[in-house]
Amino acid sequence: MKTEEIYHNENWSQALFENPTMSKKEIEQAAKIQVDAMWEGGQVDELQALATTERNKAFWTEISTQIRKKIKDVPEKNYRAFGCVMSMSNTGDRKNYEDDCIYKDIAEQLKDRKDLLDLAFKSKDVIYDSHGAEVPKVGIKTFGSEVIKVNF
Repeated sequence: MKTEEIYHNENWSQALFENPTMSKKEIEQAAKIQVDAMWEGGQVDELQALATTERNKAFWTEISTQIRKKIKDVPEKNYRAFGCVMSMSNTGDRKNYEDDCIYKDIAEQLKDRKDLLDLAFKSKDVIYDSHGAEVPKVGIKTFGSEVIKVNF
């Protein structure tokens, strides 16, 4: 199946299995084209399409998780097959810094300071910390944006 034919394929799962060498970029481009075609055709309830897509994403994410659990090793360090490079990686050990009392105290002080900064930001009054210093009203680092949440 040619890439242009994939753009108009109704069964995406089958198309991807039949074309296992499509790159991530090609898949993303095909998805954009598919969504544009759906909207242009006027045959889509956008919220239903989103709900269905989120369910499919959850399904395929779980499939991937379960397959990964069954794979014990890859044949070589950077195994190339099916248009992918697969390799094993160790996530590394996570150190428990909380075992150090100094670290734990500093982390707690930072949490307390953050709480004070949040309070000062929301307050119309001037806030002072336990040392008598004025707590500044910090600026916004990143403004929030509206997102669509989908739960099922």
